[in-house]
Amino acid sequence: MNEKIERLLAGQIENHVAPFFWQHGESEGTLRHYMQVIQDSGCQSVCIESRPHPDFCGPGWWHDLDIILDEARARKMKIWILDDSRFPTGFANGAVSKAVPSLCRQSVFANRVDGAANTMNIHVNVSDYIRPPKIHLSKLAAIAKKLSPEPRHFNNDKLISVVAVNTVTNDIKQLNTDNGVLDWKRPSQQWQVYVTGLTNDAGAHRNYINMMNQQSVKLLLDNVYEKHYQHYQTDFGKTIVGFFSDEPELGNGQLYAQNNPLGTEQDLPWSAELEQLLTIRTGDNWKKLLPLLWTSLADKQKVAEFRTIYMDCVTTLVRKDFSNQVGNWCHQHGVRYIGHVIEDEGQHTKTGPGLGHYFRAMNGFDMAGIDDIGGQVMPGGESEPKVGPMERVRDGEFYHYGLAALAASEAAINPEKHGNSLCEIFGNYGWQEGVHLEKYLADHFLVNGINHFVPHAFDPHEYPDTDCPPHFYANGHNPQYRHFGQLIRYMNRSASLISGGHPVVSVAVLYHAEAEWAGKSQPYQKIMHVLTDRQINSQVIPIDVFTEPEKYRTELGHRLKVNQQEYQALVVPYAEYLPATIIEAINKLQSVGFPVIFVDGLPDGVSTGKTQLNHECLQVVSLDSLATTLINEEINELSISPADNRLRILHYHGDNEIYMFVNEGKAPYVGKVVVPNNGSCYAYDAYSNQVFPLKANNKRANETEIQINITPGKSQFIIFDQIDTTELSKTFNTSGVREVLLNWQRSQCHAIDYPEFYKQKSVVLPDDLAVEQPSFSGYAAYDTEIEAQANEKINLVITNAAEGVEVFVNHQSLGIQLVAPYEYDLTSKLVDGENTLRIEVATTLERERSQDDNLFEKELMNHQPLSKSGITGKVILYRTK
Repeated sequence: MNEKIERLLAGQIENHVAPFFWQHGESEGTLRHYMQVIQDSGCQSVCIESRPHPDFCGPGWWHDLDIILDEARARKMKIWILDDSRFPTGFANGAVSKAVPSLCRQSVFANRVDGAANTMNIHVNVSDYIRPPKIHLSKLAAIAKKLSPEPRHFNNDKLISVVAVNTVTNDIKQLNTDNGVLDWKRPSQQWQVYVTGLTNDAGAHRNYINMMNQQSVKLLLDNVYEKHYQHYQTDFGKTIVGFFSDEPELGNGQLYAQNNPLGTEQDLPWSAELEQLLTIRTGDNWKKLLPLLWTSLADKQKVAEFRTIYMDCVTTLVRKDFSNQVGNWCHQHGVRYIGHVIEDEGQHTKTGPGLGHYFRAMNGFDMAGIDDIGGQVMPGGESEPKVGPMERVRDGEFYHYGLAALAASEAAINPEKHGNSLCEIFGNYGWQEGVHLEKYLADHFLVNGINHFVPHAFDPHEYPDTDCPPHFYANGHNPQYRHFGQLIRYMNRSASLISGGHPVVSVAVLYHAEAEWAGKSQPYQKIMHVLTDRQINSQVIPIDVFTEPEKYRTELGHRLKVNQQEYQALVVPYAEYLPATIIEAINKLQSVGFPVIFVDGLPDGVSTGKTQLNHECLQVVSLDSLATTLINEEINELSISPADNRLRILHYHGDNEIYMFVNEGKAPYVGKVVVPNNGSCYAYDAYSNQVFPLKANNKRANETEIQINITPGKSQFIIFDQIDTTELSKTFNTSGVREVLLNWQRSQCHAIDYPEFYKQKSVVLPDDLAVEQPSFSGYAAYDTEIEAQANEKINLVITNAAEGVEVFVNHQSLGIQLVAPYEYDLTSKLVDGENTLRIEVATTLERERSQDDNLFEKELMNHQPLSKSGITGKVILYRTK
């Protein structure tokens, strides 16, 4: 049997979960109690979040961290440390607030000064235009501004150049000024005049490090990382395993900007190192070309070239100065470096809240990180709703098809990641999020290849704390704390099965960052959407795998190989322009017969470099026909019958071939899957930690047909491996005599009072507790009695409940379940005669907390709670002879 399965069945669970543990300066007793609470929930590791702490890197911080580390050592737990006193990473614990301007964030900007359309004579004081333009703030940015301290002011804006651009003839002229005055007669109205400048007075976080300045980033290392090393050097690499960066940003423009590609009104990030790189790439022309970052020409290729060069330089410096520098420091000091950037709404390819290029930003990290917070991934959310919290546009297609793919792909193709990916998960969904939704989210990211998690969050602050709920324990007030612990154990078991090897995928999809910088482009997630819905597994790969083949272990031939991944085809999303490096790689692949498929058209030109596509045998297909084309060409690994666009399948190659199945639809999936493997196989249920027999037929060489039945909200692993049949559990059976139990005695209690129940009354199921008591959150217990014989085969099914369920027979627990239908075998606990049957249901805290007066919480929650309570379905007994 698979060694991992053997260990799991024996109760040996690897740890893949490190929840946030927020710090506010709590008492020693509270800190020690919470370390126990976190470990009791199934987590053997924890990420200490400093954001709310009043004395980060001061005496109070070291006092609290001493206590936590003492507990961690005693419990053999591991500690990660979030690496700053403010969110996002980059504040450097206030060091930038006092730093010289050259170490602070810099931005370039362009102000158009040509006046009215019929004005030919331009006569202006240039100094009037040396201020960054004001930006209309989004609702979220405006609220955050009110809640944030006054930003640092520099008043040191500097002129870079005055440039005239002819958007028709493509001419660009650098204009001279006389004593700060521009006096120029425009030859025609086609000319636009721009004053470009350099400023420290732009962006929402002016007292944060400059990600493109090596010495600026060193402020973070000196004021956070080094200080922790000085205090806890002997713990590094032992109890302290690493640091976590949370959403580091370039920081230009407005906070959490959306729809901010090059060409839109915003300041753009700058540094002296960037100026040096641009000079190497363009000579002194960069001063003249700078307005092309905001305006376009008739010659779109010229615009595409400079924008690509600019962003290529920006993201190269982010990789060198930030992620690699921090990662190298960690590795030199015996610890690891994890975290994530902002990926929302495509920010992973942009400046502002992003770092410009996901794969380059992640380069120095030891795990490929992403996060899912605040209603991003949600059941049925592939396309709806279109608008999320704070009236922000919500791109469900990206969240459901593109988000996890970023981390899973980087983990697989970058040898330095060793297959490790990470998702910060569950955070800021509001109190309406319970184990139903958390199980869905966990399965979504697991089946998409994510194998480490940072749940958000354990909060020891006095309950109720309105800061970004849900909180998994809430000082004993969360009814679902024990249920959450069962979810964590399930996640650990599942993640261990998809670690240590690599995913098996058929198709590589080209990352669209360079295409987006240059012009019109098609985001990679649109490709992955149509492939995923047809069970064609794919990964997204950056152009860097072709420009740095040694780093990525790239081989171009009849198979495209990147690290351990071997692809059968490369799909290129529509791009108006592509760099020469990828064109050259495509030509080489096509020359040896490797399938390269362009979607919705060929590029119009080359953004940087000199080369041309070899148009012989080029294959162009529409997005709608892409999946069918790949299937017809047998570039798909497996097939299902009947078709279903919500069945998700992960194929993982480890010690054995492993398949994970998740049903994200609304109805059970019953059908057959044909997989490219032969031999014995069995099913593994990672939640119940049991193995089951399968109905499987070896159809022909390297092909097996397996019958599957996947209920929404549940998962199943199929393992190709030999197994002793005595270890197999029996499949749950509902073929016996059916009896619906209608009449029950219901009682209830709040989580903090458990198990002291009160208010017993007679009820008939389904229960209407949520209507009867609209503000109640806690436990609802349902009691009845059944007649039985000892060891009589009786199975129990609860068709629906809100939310977590625990069943007791004769006061003995049969365990906690999270997702309907809840299925229990009562046989082992039955005695002759009368038997007590008790069902306890734990609600979310949404109803109790629905009146919290918190602006962010009100935006995230429905004004009227939607969570149901208690048993909302039927309770059915099946007696089998």
